[in-house]
Order: sequence, then structure tokens, then C-alpha cells
Amino acid sequence: MRMTISITFFFCFPPPDLVGLDDDKLKAWDKVNPDKRVCSLCEGQEDSHEHLFFECSFSKQIWQQVKCYAGLSGSDFSIDNIIQDIIPFAMKRSSKSICAKLVVAAASFFIWQERNNRLFRSEKRSVDNVVACIFNTVRLKLVSFTWKKSRAVLDIMKLWKIESIRLQD
Repeated sequence: MRMTISITFFFCFPPPDLVGLDDDKLKAWDKVNPDKRVCSLCEGQEDSHEHLFFECSFSKQIWQQVKCYAGLSGSDFSIDNIIQDIIPFAMKRSSKSICAKLVVAAASFFIWQERNNRLFRSEKRSVDNVVACIFNTVRLKLVSFTWKKSRAVLDIMKLWKIESIRLQD
């Protein structure tokens, strides 16, 4: 049941060398005009990490649907606010912190994957399909854990519509 916050931050903040390589590949493949790169999700704003994950209308719809499952229902759509909400329990191994980290990591990953699929493969999924991928991925991970029996874990099972999980007494 061990998961560190570094996984979540890797998805939210890819290392600069990976971002640079991505920009170089885009230029080399001539997929975009390097002077004005447009978001492949909303096609309305200039592409940037802040826009892609938190300002884009496509991403906002995803965050709106998944944030309550992460216990971040009070968060607005900025990385600063999400981090402020996660930091108090980020290093804990409580069921709440595990769910929050999994949801943030999965949402970030699937938003990034959708961006890449649209940019490099010309494949598009709807917001509902991306959210379903996030829910299925997190649900599968939650089911794979062995949990200590508690009220919080039972609440998670109910929230995520999980029929049975491995419980320790």
C-alpha cells in the first residue's frame, strides 16, 4: 500500500529534460508551428503545462468530475491550490491520502496521454471516456491493496463502488 507523492508530482511536473525533448520532437516532426503552439485538447489557447492541466476547458471538465473522488472538492483548477490541499496529508498512508494521490496522478497521466494521442495519432476521446479510464485505473489499484478494516475504508469502497477488497482485521 506504499505510494509516494513523487509519482504524483512526476505526472504533474515532468522533468524539464522530458519536456524539452517533447518540444524538440514536435519541431522535428513539424506537427506544430514552434512560434504558436495551440492546445490539442481545446484548440483555443496556447499550449503550456498550466493551461493543459488546469486551464483547458477539456481538462477542467475532467477535474470537475474526479476531484470529489480525491477529496479535493474545495479545490479550484490550479496546481497551487491542489498542492496546498494535498500537502497536509501527502506523506501519510491514510486511505484519504492514497485516494487523493492516485486520482491526481491518474488524471494528470490521462490528460497528458489524451494530449499526445490527439497530437501524434489524431485520436480523440471524449471527456467521459477519459474520466472512465481514470476511474477504472484508480479502482483497479484500490482493489489491489490490502486495507486495514476501518470506517474510512468502508466509505472508500462505497464511493468507488467496490464490492469487495482484501481487509486485515
